[in-house]
Amino acid sequence: MFRKILLVSLFILFAVLSQAQERVFHAGLLGGISASQVDNDGFAHFNKLGIYAGGYILTEFSDKWIGEVGMTYVTKGSKEQQVSGQAYYGYKMTLGYIEFPFILKFRMHEWDIELGLSGGFLLHSKEENIWQEEAFSDSEFETFEFAAIIGVNYSFDDKWGLNLRSSNSILPIRYPTDNVYHPPLYGQRNIVLTLAVRYFVR
Repeated sequence: MFRKILLVSLFILFAVLSQAQERVFHAGLLGGISASQVDNDGFAHFNKLGIYAGGYILTEFSDKWIGEVGMTYVTKGSKEQQVSGQAYYGYKMTLGYIEFPFILKFRMHEWDIELGLSGGFLLHSKEENIWQEEAFSDSEFETFEFAAIIGVNYSFDDKWGLNLRSSNSILPIRYPTDNVYHPPLYGQRNIVLTLAVRYFVR
């Protein structure tokens, strides 16, 4: 499975780079943190923190419009919050994805408003509680995730910027079974906030 994901990743990158002969492209790196929750897992709030890092290639269609494609690793999932007077099981879901976001940006001086879509491949998954790691569901997580993205980017100068994005699964990451906390026919979905420092290589 990992080899298939790697081959798809390389194919997408080569396809993007092959267009560089026709248009000027700029590359960059990013790194930061993710805060996530999973819709319909029985918990709330962005309690699960993780890693967000990768690279991107962008091109300017005009002074206002910019296109960007990236390749990032992000940790998603959820974590039970301990509340006084309530039973606490220490549940934690950890999901690691390699993602390919396709973003359209609208520039306003130092600010960029972002909208886009992302395809992600699940690299690893784990569910655990305070007693032991165990299987909590009879259904497996989906290998592929399709998500919508909205975000904002602030550029300090020609090299450095700060990016905040929200990503929401469009398709379920796991479909319901009898012992998973979500309504029938809906499934679970990732909801993720990422905050990253961006470095522009020009």
